[in-house]
Order: sequence, then structure tokens, then C-alpha cells
Amino acid sequence: MRKKIIYLGFAVAVLFGAASSDALAGTIRGNVLGQDNTPLLGASVLVLGTAKGDVANEEGEFVISDLSPGEYTIRASTVGYEPMELNAVVEDNADTFLEFRLKQTPIELEEVTVSAESGSEFKQDAPVRTEVITGEELERTAGKGLLASLEGKTGIKTRPCALCGSANVGLQGLDGAYTQVLIDGMPVLSGLGTLYGLDGVSTTNVSRVEITKGSGDALYGEEAIAGAVNVVSRAISETPTLRLEASMGSTNQPGLSLGYSTDLGPVRINLSTDYESQLDRVDRDNDGVTDTPEYDRFQVSGQAEIPLSSKVHATMNLQALRETRIAGETVWRESDKGSAEVYGRFIETERYQGQVGIDYQWSGETELQFRSVVSDHLQNSYYGTTHFEGRQTISLFKADLNHELSSNHQLRAELRLRSEVYTDNLATEVETDYRYLFPGLTLQHRWQPDYMWTILYGSRLTHYNIFGWVATPRASIHWRPTSDWAFRLSGGGGFKPVNIFSSGKAVHTGFQDIRVSQDLDPERTVAASFAVNRRFVWPTAVALLDLNLYYTHFLDKVVVEYGETPGSLVYSLDDEGAFSRGIELKGMVSLSNGLKASAGWSWVDAFYHRDGLRKRAQMQSRYSGDVGVGWVRSGGNFIVDINGSIYGPQPLPEGRPRTESPTYSLWNLRLQKGVGPVKVFAGCKNLFDYVQPDDPFVRTESGLSESFDSAMIYGPLLGRVFYGGVNFTL
Repeated sequence: MRKKIIYLGFAVAVLFGAASSDALAGTIRGNVLGQDNTPLLGASVLVLGTAKGDVANEEGEFVISDLSPGEYTIRASTVGYEPMELNAVVEDNADTFLEFRLKQTPIELEEVTVSAESGSEFKQDAPVRTEVITGEELERTAGKGLLASLEGKTGIKTRPCALCGSANVGLQGLDGAYTQVLIDGMPVLSGLGTLYGLDGVSTTNVSRVEITKGSGDALYGEEAIAGAVNVVSRAISETPTLRLEASMGSTNQPGLSLGYSTDLGPVRINLSTDYESQLDRVDRDNDGVTDTPEYDRFQVSGQAEIPLSSKVHATMNLQALRETRIAGETVWRESDKGSAEVYGRFIETERYQGQVGIDYQWSGETELQFRSVVSDHLQNSYYGTTHFEGRQTISLFKADLNHELSSNHQLRAELRLRSEVYTDNLATEVETDYRYLFPGLTLQHRWQPDYMWTILYGSRLTHYNIFGWVATPRASIHWRPTSDWAFRLSGGGGFKPVNIFSSGKAVHTGFQDIRVSQDLDPERTVAASFAVNRRFVWPTAVALLDLNLYYTHFLDKVVVEYGETPGSLVYSLDDEGAFSRGIELKGMVSLSNGLKASAGWSWVDAFYHRDGLRKRAQMQSRYSGDVGVGWVRSGGNFIVDINGSIYGPQPLPEGRPRTESPTYSLWNLRLQKGVGPVKVFAGCKNLFDYVQPDDPFVRTESGLSESFDSAMIYGPLLGRVFYGGVNFTL
């Protein structure tokens, strides 16, 4: 009897405990909608500070149960929309209803989707595959230049100059000459301007960097054969009142950045300056040659936002840059310019740029934009005994019309007039100076027959004063059967006039022995790409898998080869069908606890023809990979970033000690700690101290020969470098 009473009491206690437990559990349910009441299938709904959450169904509905009574903050987010947070009070055994109405992200015409890579994003709803490097990631890059922010990204190659350290941006297995670089949508960096101009593009006041690969967007123009890199400036209204950053590298590399924003009546202005220098001539292996160039770079810029009326506002931007680089034998002095006794490179660059823009919101459906920019790039250099003096002036005016014909039809029209003048003092078999004046018209139609399909097609018509009218049609189809799947098929034509900077190799060799055996016709291409994007959403994690296949076929291609003898460079025309094809695969995952990881891999197969023989493209890695792991502590006051890249074999020119370069990898580490407005950071580049084993310099008994072999520089000459600094923002 006593046992029965005990069992009965235990059962009653359990029942009351269960009832008490149920009574202390509440539920949050609701809807996630767009501004137009469209249910947002797949939207992620998370209870911040917990591991609980749900994903919205086809009706936009979600349910989160088993919540203890109390106050919670609920966050809803999905692709192409600004995240939204609401506060909710959960009561005993009761339902709490929430309705989220998310606003589409107003970035140009397309939406941005945050992916799992540390700071990296994809434009999920864009018809043309576009990657985005956010401002947050740019701030965590070792160095404030554009090239530093692109280093180690999947499918992007930054090819260093042999001695002077400059580089360009190669996409989809092609040299950087086929990548169009834009500043706020304006193509002011090309040819001479890209060789020593990209290092000077400061990312201090940059909102994001957009990378569009392939030839699917007519608005980028016929010269964007491999794709485009668009640097988008941060609106002055988004800049802090005061920003100060100071840094120092272990090779005696100081950096200083200062910015100040204020209001002068209705006008908002921003003034900024950036200084970076490598004070010492570094020669760690004591071979008498610099491992990295000595340089001194200073730039200043000023911006202004001027509201002219409720519908019209204007912007102004002025920039100036001056830089000096020195590389070669460590005993070289400025008095040795042009000397045959001591080899050195002295590169002096000046760049001045001014831009004016006017935005007019004509009506709710129509927007007009007017942009005008003038850029003047000057270079005065000595490459051993060769004196090179060049100047490139670009003037561009364009007017954009963006009109919504209906809810699913959008028209873009762009009228532009561009002038480009280039002169130098080179004596080659073919004239290198040119003067282009080309007006152009671009029409592009975006059609969305339903929420799953987007079709983008258009063409640019450009008149060259030498080649006449050139049309480059392009199109892209985007199919998104669900919020988690996206398929893209893009293609189009390309056209590129030829100049001495059709490849950076002319600068790499120091203009020593350039051979142009024939007149070179403009390059013409047709290209296509296919991309698949898959998103995974769980209550406590988000992941993204991206696959991209591409093929570019050249009807006419200018082949720039390193010759069999060091220092020689051969230009020729391939009309037999050069091509570049490849695969890019990228995966990313982000956890709610702040841990993020990414991995990417790319394979490239690029060939050209010469003398009837098919050859693999020189200095192009057949495969490459990258991996990154980051952790952001809640609140963002402590950040850890580790990333690495692997570079596969690169075919080397004939007559070298080896036929291809060895495989190698580079790793970087960065730590950041924030306390209020102050951030302290430290890091290491080339963590495992890798330096290429081959000596690229042709030596004589007296020292360094002028005909050093630029083609034998395939990896870093400088090993591990530490750096640290402090950032203050008010």
C-alpha cells in the first residue's frame, strides 16, 4: 500500500510538472511579406540570443514554439531585402503574432544577398552573376588599395609586375587587359591608368566592390570581355564625422588615413587623405636586389553632395594622387637613372581626376542621371636604360535614363561620348600613340514575365573614329524556381582596340625588347557562361553553393608572349580561334554564433595559336583555390580572419630552366579588437614565409644584367610580413 501511494504521488508530480512546463511555454507565429504583400518564401526568422527559429513557407508563415515567457527580439531576413527586427513579449501558454514587411534593398536596379563568406555577397536576383565585396570586408583587408581587397578571391588573378610590384585584375582565365575597371560606374581606368592606378584606388570611402564576370551586361561596354570591377563610393551621408587610421608594417611600412565630414548648410562634404610608404629597400636574401619596391604614395580627395531640390541632387568628386616607386639593385640611386652600370627602375606617377553628377527623379517611374568625368594620368619612368614617358587623358560624358514601363518591364538607355588620348616616347615598329573619340548608345530591356524569370537583353552601339560603328549585343536569362535556387545563362560579344598595354607584360619586361611584326587588328570575342546558385537556410545557419562555367572564344586575338630570350616580348595576331574556358566552384557557410567559413576552386584552360601551333597561355595557373575562416564575436568587438590561397602550375615560356612553375600557397591572418570608437588590429601576410625558389635575375660578374627574366617571376619574392594599427571613428 505504501508503495502504491508513493507511485501515485510520483505520477501526480510528473503530471503537474508537465502541466506546469506547458503553462510556461509560449509561441510566436506570424508572416514575412514584402512591401507589396508578396509572401517571402524561405525567409529566415530567428530569435536573437537563442538557437530557435523557423523558415517562412509558401504563404510567408512561420511558427516558433516552446519559448519561455519573456521579451525577445525577432529578426527576419531574406535575399534582396533589408533585414528587420521586431520586439515580442511571450506570455504563458499564449501565441504572439508578428508581421514583418521587408523593404527591398535599394542598390541600383538589383538586390543584394548576404552570403556566408566573411563580408562577401552575391547579387542573387541579378540576371548577370555578380559578386560583392562589402565595406566591412574592405576594412579588414591588409592595405587600403583595390588590389589588396581582390587578392585571393575565387577566379580572380592579380599578376604582379616583375620588380615594381604593380598588378592588374584578371578574370576567367584572361589577362587584366580584358577586365574593365570602373569608379562609380565610370570607366576611367584603362591601359596606362590600370598599371599603376589600381594600387592608388583607395577603399577607405568605398561602400562595396562589385565583380561581374563574363559578357552578359550591355551597360558595361564592349571592352569588358572577361568582366568588370566596379568600385562604388560610400555616400557622404554614410561617412563618419571623423576617421583616423594609422598602421605600421614590419618592413618599415607606415600608413596613415584621415577623413572628415561636415555640413555646410545643405551641402554635405567629405575631405580625406591617404598616405602609404615602404621606407626601406628590403633585401632579406642579401642578393643585392630589392624583394619589394620602395615606394611613397600620397593621395587626397574631396566630395560634396548638393541637394538642388526635392527631386534633384548633385555630387562632385575631386582626386589627386602622386606616387614614386624604386626597385632593382639596392645600391641604385636617383642619379643612376638610365645608367647601364647599376640597374634600377624608377616609376613616377601622377593622376588627377574630377567628376560631376546630377540625379533627377523625374517621376516615380523615371529617373535621369548625368555624369561627367575627366582623368589625366601621367607616368615618367626609367626601366634600366629605357626612359618611358606616357600620358593618358580620358574624358567621358554620359546620360542615363531608367524607366519602368510597367511592373515587369524596365528600360535602360545610355548615351555617352568618350574621348581618350594616349602618347608616349616609345620607338616601336608600330605606332603606339592613339586618339579615340567614340560616341555610343546603349539600350537594355529587363523583362520579368513572372516572379521566377528575368530576361535581360540589349546592345551597345559605339562609333570609333578608326574602326567605324561597332555593335556588341549581350543577353542574360535568370530563372529562380524557388528563393533558394538560381540559374543564369549569359552571353554576348566583345570588341577591344589594341595598344601597347593590351597586356601588362610590356611593363613587366621594362619595355626592353618589344617586337611587333604586323599591324594588329582589334580583338573580337563571343562568350557564354552558365551559373547555378543554391542557398540553404536553417534556424542557426545559412550556406551558399555557387557553380560557374564559362567559355570565351576569340575571333581575333592579340597574343603577347614572353620570348625565348629574357626580356623579349612578341606581339602577334591569332585569327585561328584562341579561347579560354573554365569552372569556378564556391561554397560558404555562416553560423548564428558569428563563425563563417568559405572555400573556392577554379580550373582554367586557355589556349592560343602561333605559327600554326596551339599553345597553352603563359603564366596562367591551370587551377587555384582559396579558403577562409572568420569569427565575429557578438557585437563585432572582436574579429578573427584566416584565409589562404593555393596557386597551381603556370606554363612558363620556352628556354627556361623549367616548363611550369611549382604549386604554392599563401596564408594570411588578421585579428581586430574594438573598444567603443577605437579598433586595434594586427596581422600577418604570407604567414608561412613562402618565397619562390627560382631566381628570375640574369646575373653577370658585375652584378645584375639589364635583361633579367620577368617571365620567371610567378610567386612572391618577399616572405612573411607583420603589421598592426589603430582605427578611430567618430
